[in-house]
Amino acid sequence: MENKDIMRNNQNSVENIDRDKTCQPSTVNCQLNKRIALFPGTFDPFTVGHQSLVSRGLALVDEIIISIGINDKKQTYFSLEKRIEAIRSLYKDEPRVKVMSYNSLTVDFAKEVGAEFIMRGIRTVNDFEYEKSIADVNRKLSGIETFILFTEPEHTHISSSIVRELLRYGKDISLFVSENLASIEEVQSTATYFTLTKYKEQGVNLTRKKQDGRMVITL
Repeated sequence: MENKDIMRNNQNSVENIDRDKTCQPSTVNCQLNKRIALFPGTFDPFTVGHQSLVSRGLALVDEIIISIGINDKKQTYFSLEKRIEAIRSLYKDEPRVKVMSYNSLTVDFAKEVGAEFIMRGIRTVNDFEYEKSIADVNRKLSGIETFILFTEPEHTHISSSIVRELLRYGKDISLFVSENLASIEEVQSTATYFTLTKYKEQGVNLTRKKQDGRMVITL
């Protein structure tokens, strides 16, 4: 799917959000009163740490829009389409979570979708200093507040960059990402490629084939 097609789908989602805001006074949960938070990031890939933040964030707001920023100058491991597909699949049974992409300032996109908060997670003290600076600028520009969630202790060592590094060396990432992402053929193909290369260097020829929807390695 081309970026322009994805952005067109985003526009349809934004229009749906706008229509939702027109509700009858008798409606108990009128969309106008919804507390919507934007959760921006590259999510390359979306980790169990991100998943934990969304779960905890839903206790604070009515809806979270996971927003994947498009940066054509930044080389990503997974395509934008794959990231959107994986995250939407993860939350297919959670109507309070939407997944969209954007190619603008985060605060401008937040205004476009009617979000009054930006949600961020931090793992270290260094993260806090950076996020505070960005939050201050965003508040000055738009009046939109940022709230911070501290990563749970069991997830502080997990980051997208670490997961990408593990993938490059053919390591199992199932402990760090959701099951639906770990099963994506693109992930398995990368892992098996490095495994095949490593054994070939040792004189052992292995082959790979698809079995039950997964890539497996055989002699």
